[in-house]
Amino acid sequence: MIQVPKGSVLNLRVHGAPRTPGLAAGNNAAPRFAGEDGEYSSNVILSTDARVRVQVGGHAIGKWTIQAVPDAAPTIALTATPSPTEQKATKFSFKSSDDYGIAGVKAVLAPKGGHGKPLVADLALPESAAKSVDQNSYVDLTGHPYAGLMVTGHLEARDAIGQKGLSAPVTFRLPARVFTDPLARALIEQRQQLATSDAGGRKIVLLTLDALAIAPEKFYEGKNDIFLALRSAFNGVKNAKTEADITRVEALLWETALKLERGGLLSAAEELRKLQIMITAALASGAPQEVIDELLKRYNEAMQKYMAALAANPPAPGEQQPLSPDAKTLGQNDIQTMLDMIKKLTQAGDRQKAAQLLAMLQSMLENMRVTQGQNGQGTPQNKAMNEKLQKYGNLMGKQRALLDKTFRQQQGQADPKDGGPQGLQKQQNDLEKELQDSLKGMDGKSAQKMREAGKAMGDAQSALGKKDLTNAGSSQNQALDALRQGAQALADEQGQGQKQGGGQDPLGRGNAPLGNTGVKIPGAADLARARAILEELRRRAAQMNRPQQERDYLDRLLKAF
Repeated sequence: MIQVPKGSVLNLRVHGAPRTPGLAAGNNAAPRFAGEDGEYSSNVILSTDARVRVQVGGHAIGKWTIQAVPDAAPTIALTATPSPTEQKATKFSFKSSDDYGIAGVKAVLAPKGGHGKPLVADLALPESAAKSVDQNSYVDLTGHPYAGLMVTGHLEARDAIGQKGLSAPVTFRLPARVFTDPLARALIEQRQQLATSDAGGRKIVLLTLDALAIAPEKFYEGKNDIFLALRSAFNGVKNAKTEADITRVEALLWETALKLERGGLLSAAEELRKLQIMITAALASGAPQEVIDELLKRYNEAMQKYMAALAANPPAPGEQQPLSPDAKTLGQNDIQTMLDMIKKLTQAGDRQKAAQLLAMLQSMLENMRVTQGQNGQGTPQNKAMNEKLQKYGNLMGKQRALLDKTFRQQQGQADPKDGGPQGLQKQQNDLEKELQDSLKGMDGKSAQKMREAGKAMGDAQSALGKKDLTNAGSSQNQALDALRQGAQALADEQGQGQKQGGGQDPLGRGNAPLGNTGVKIPGAADLARARAILEELRRRAAQMNRPQQERDYLDRLLKAF
């Protein structure tokens, strides 16, 4: 007796038959054989147990007793309430299993107590058709209109025949971005207006986008890409004929806002997530090694941009929780070691382990923080540089907060405790004094940017004294940009020092060993042997003079790799 999952397809082939064979398959539908010249075929869907019999001229040429085993629906459960990462992605932790393999997992969310089209997000799996999964998946949902709302949702697992398993429902707040860059914030507002307005509202959006693109030689010097994006959005709204056209404009406005906010940190983080999903999918689908290598190269480049943006945009003093005593220190060498190991694992054929290690690396990057180094250790030069970076971080955090207060004052949503424009003027004055104190003993490009920031802060004070909130916000944004550029210059200076003397990386992390990752990594000898075996299997499978049965066996082995 042969046991197969219920719903399996039995493929039958008959060669050299003098006439069309007959077929019986119990209560299952048994299509007639089709073909000619002695070659015939038929497919039977096995929905019930069957005694399958193939005969030619009254003689049985094949018969089998088959038991159709019911295929249970997959199961799935959240192992923790979905939560935001440091970069506001949503972390889904879950376990799922199926008797024959999980084909896909997705999150289905909707506003709590409200109405609206469900938000459906696919979650990446480490391998294709895994029978059990226990993992974390990261999805950035801050670009969706539901961001910031309380939502109720569940996870849904699907098997190969379409059966679904649902997790218990859970309610949580979707993470949302706080945009402090004035232009980014304006673009987000217009995007929301586009998504929720009728034709009349879209005319207002059109006028606003046109106004935002005024005087490019003054406001968009060195930012041609931003100006072109604004004009593209304007023309997109003006010439829109379908909802799909509006959706494309919304996507363009979102991407432009991400690029503007915090020196591109948000878009760099999103690019990392997209590449991790692409690499995981490529590993699961058996993509060629050259495709995997190219994706890993792009991931490495995106990671470098992300780390540079992270170094230039440290969180404000009150935005970050204290580090856990169990927090790990991750250095540049550690990250490169992990990427090299992932590549070696894929080349050796162990793609499942490579996907696990990639997911672990992505988790580390998602929760990476800018610190002064482990326990403040390092060389005196590194410690002094880290202290300067920390000062930059404090100043940038306070300036971002002050910019946000000015914007809220302009919108009529100010906190009375701020004391109105005069109160904000005093806060800006205090911040400028703090910046001047930080300038002592500094030189180079970073000091030049600090002085530019000080001048912009002075302009903001003057505007606040005149209750000119629009120009005050513009000057505060210039101060913030100068501080970001100064932090990047300082990080570059420290990075050059690292190349000469080692120690800590530009984010102030010690170059400590990677430590225990939780994934058992083969040694160099094991990888070399696995790679040699894989290459030999591929060589033999390509030799057409080998028997078909042997080549089929080699193909099955290669699929296992």
